[in-house]
Amino acid sequence: MIETIGIIATILAVAGVWLNNRQRIACFKLWIVSNALSLIIHVATGIWTLAIRDAIFVVLAVQGYKMWKNKKKTTNWEIMSAATYPLGRPIPPPMVDRLKG
Repeated sequence: MIETIGIIATILAVAGVWLNNRQRIACFKLWIVSNALSLIIHVATGIWTLAIRDAIFVVLAVQGYKMWKNKKKTTNWEIMSAATYPLGRPIPPPMVDRLKG
């Protein structure tokens, strides 16, 4: 049973990376599930250092999902206009376009 859960967790984690490479928010949902499954495995087998790591990964995936979801509510201009010079002045629009690459 633990081996089956491990296989499922691995498949979900790889699928999450694949979705992340395609900039899809669903990657975080897969990571939450895969890390939770890994957490269950490591707690059940008494591997506490990996269980702690998995718990941290679950928290980070939830945080990433929330941040990405909030980021989608803003426009690219709002995100880019938040950039500033070292002196705290906003970057004018032509400079922002050059920074986009």
